Amino acid sequence: MTNYIVKRWPHFDNFVALFSVKLAKPAQRHFIALLIAIIIYDGRKNIAGLNRALFSPRHSSSLTRFIGEAEWNEQEFEQIRLAELNRRVRRYLQQHRARATKVPAFLCIDDTNNPKSGTRTPWAAYQYSHLAGGVIRCYCLVTALMVLGPYTIPLSFQLYRKQAECQKANRLAGLEGSKVRYVAKTELAARLVREWQVPEGSQPFVLADSWYVCDELLQACQERNFTLIGAVAANRLVRTAARPKLSALKEYAPTLPKEAYQSVTLGKHRFCVAGLAAQLKGGQSVKLLISRSLRPGSQPKAGIKRYNYQYFVSSDPKLDVATICEFYSIRWEIETFHANLKELLGLDHNQGWRERNVRRMWTLVLVAYSYLMLEQVEHYATYATSPRAVRVSLGQVVSYHKREAHCGLGEWVYQQAMAGLPLELILAEIAA
Repeated sequence: MTNYIVKRWPHFDNFVALFSVKLAKPAQRHFIALLIAIIIYDGRKNIAGLNRALFSPRHSSSLTRFIGEAEWNEQEFEQIRLAELNRRVRRYLQQHRARATKVPAFLCIDDTNNPKSGTRTPWAAYQYSHLAGGVIRCYCLVTALMVLGPYTIPLSFQLYRKQAECQKANRLAGLEGSKVRYVAKTELAARLVREWQVPEGSQPFVLADSWYVCDELLQACQERNFTLIGAVAANRLVRTAARPKLSALKEYAPTLPKEAYQSVTLGKHRFCVAGLAAQLKGGQSVKLLISRSLRPGSQPKAGIKRYNYQYFVSSDPKLDVATICEFYSIRWEIETFHANLKELLGLDHNQGWRERNVRRMWTLVLVAYSYLMLEQVEHYATYATSPRAVRVSLGQVVSYHKREAHCGLGEWVYQQAMAGLPLELILAEIAA
């Protein structure tokens, strides 16, 4: 029955064929069925749920064995996925190369928590979640997303292992020394920067929030001649020409005069931003941006003005304020990416007990996301609900695929009825 769905998704077959050549025929069927289910199922996307999403479901043990026992290499699938995405990006860059223009390429770095139930899930630990507003048992993934033109390409998932968990694993294994080496989040981020293969003909920028803007990441960007643009915390120490002594930003910002700020417009929003040359505590020269906005509850008409401040730096002091603001706003793409993976594709629904199984499910989710992203970018006219639309959301693409999948089911039922199959057998096939 999945054939009727695939026929209604014209570009799905060609994309899946890139991976299917590495699989035996039964594994190909399971692979396609899982990708379809990840896209169309609205419920909890564990193996049982994904199996229920299929109109003609298999025995759940078949999909479980495909994830846990089938001979396919998730690292090889990742290479195939990235090779295809890079091919599409090169084709996009060739158009701009003909115009002698360099396209900025952004590497957005952030982390996300994936809640996990039970106590047997490997490397899950109790960590603070901003979304939950407290400590939850979860995986923490440090992720890298390349944004180039309309393309948002996930490059890597790095599993963060807490230091206590690494020490516990070594004790249980009876090892001397530290075979499972603890790697801090900032070191994982620096590793992602060093491994990034920048597309030819693009200008590289690294975007990060205040958690990752540190000496280690600055050094990694400097080694590769990348520009780092990121937020910094209010207690970060800086010095400027007007204030050569190291000062915390929260103490320095209120001393800036009104004339130091300029108006910057991003979309429909306007911000007051001051830009000045500064040095971080480690001696790194940066362009410092201080944004201020009226604090809720202020009464400007009564002369009472209280401000909230936000702080950003660029490792390239030559960039102007408006460009830095515009480029940093692109970092929001990784927040949207994480939300889409969780809400649309069920990244945090996998409850596997083996690390390999968990990683394989991550691979399948990334394959499904990559297909949908290419559809969103290259075939947006198919999914646009307005004739004036120049870009559609990933949710619109998923909704279209769900509608077409149900149309495929209707077509299959119609064909079976025309062939004279009794209703009881048709219903039994659907609810098998």
